[in-house]
Parts: sequence; structure tokens; C-alpha cells
Amino acid sequence: MKTIFTICSLVFASQIVHAANTSLICQNPRQEYSVKFDDVKRKLVLNKSTSYKVLAIEKQDDATIAVGSTVNGGPTFKLVLSKDNQPKFEFYEDDKLFQTDKCRYVK
Repeated sequence: MKTIFTICSLVFASQIVHAANTSLICQNPRQEYSVKFDDVKRKLVLNKSTSYKVLAIEKQDDATIAVGSTVNGGPTFKLVLSKDNQPKFEFYEDDKLFQTDKCRYVK
């Protein structure tokens, strides 16, 4: 029984760590901007004031991908948070990629 409790505790603890907020600094052609992403609350905020609607989150072994819509009927986005590669923020209009912003993790 103690072994099962320990295993369950470890699994639960790893999920808490994985669910922590992710903070990024991204660079578009004009400027740097901050991104805060919470996969549990399904919340994505840019520069502390602009919220994007998260429509779907896909968790893979090596990455978490969030897809959603920007404000006022603007383009859709895909945020790729990779464990091994540089994170990136992609923007799509009419199902075509038109901009990829490179990002870096903020601790």
C-alpha cells in the first residue's frame, strides 16, 4: 500500500510541475514581447494585457502545442513549447503560415 501511495504521489507531483506557467520572450519583426501560457487554465497572455483564446492543447513526449485565435478576428496561432528545441510562436492566415517568431524561456 505504501508503494502505491508513493508512486501516485510522484505521478501527481510530476503533473503539478508540468502544469506550471510558462513564460517566454518572443521576437517579431518589429519588437520583443512577453508571453505567459498556462496549460491548465488554457490561458495565453501577451505583454500582460492581451489575451488570446486557446482552442486546443496537444501534449507530446517532447513538446506541448497550443493552438488558438488572436483578437478581433485576426490570424490563428500555434505556440510550440519544446523540451529540446527553441520555442516558437507561429501565425496563420487563410491556413497559410505567414510569420514565425522565435522565443526563449524566461525563468
